[in-house]
Amino acid sequence: MQVTQRNSKTESQVFIEDSKLIISFNSSDTKNKAYSLIVKKYNCRLRLQIIKIIGHEDIEDVLQNVFMKVWDNLIYFNERSSLYTWLYRITYNEAIDWLKYQKRHRTVSIDNNISYRDKRLTSDMEVDLPTQERHLLHAIQKLPSKQRIVFIARYFEGRPYKEIATIYNTSCSSLKASYHFAKEKLRKSLLSK
Repeated sequence: MQVTQRNSKTESQVFIEDSKLIISFNSSDTKNKAYSLIVKKYNCRLRLQIIKIIGHEDIEDVLQNVFMKVWDNLIYFNERSSLYTWLYRITYNEAIDWLKYQKRHRTVSIDNNISYRDKRLTSDMEVDLPTQERHLLHAIQKLPSKQRIVFIARYFEGRPYKEIATIYNTSCSSLKASYHFAKEKLRKSLLSK
């Protein structure tokens, strides 16, 4: 297996090519080891995606659900997209399912489309952030979920529309419209402050 050179053997194992990890996962002799390496390789990136979608609450539960789905479904991965894109899609779906579950079962009021999670997340950040950045975070949290996620993926992560469309299984034109509406809402929100 081709591995990127690192100082320690354990650290270098995380950088095994995805195609090699998938082959190893599909072999009963190396399945557990390959799975562990996939978890190590993508744990941090997927955790950040979960935070962007749901905030800091229940990250571990959502991440655990993601990796359980990976364990159950990696044998069906057809490599039409990159492994990360496939993992990101699972992560996105799990985070959205968590939000829907929380919305149905939360007893706290969600006045003005700001959930308890959003209020807690932004209030935790207010201590360290300048006023304009706080306003931006509040405004982003108020966006409808599709607009919020597309805006974050496009503006903060710099992802091309084609990649976002693959991840979210939608059209580029739909994403462009969502991004445009998100920018307009954020602009109006920030100008009113």
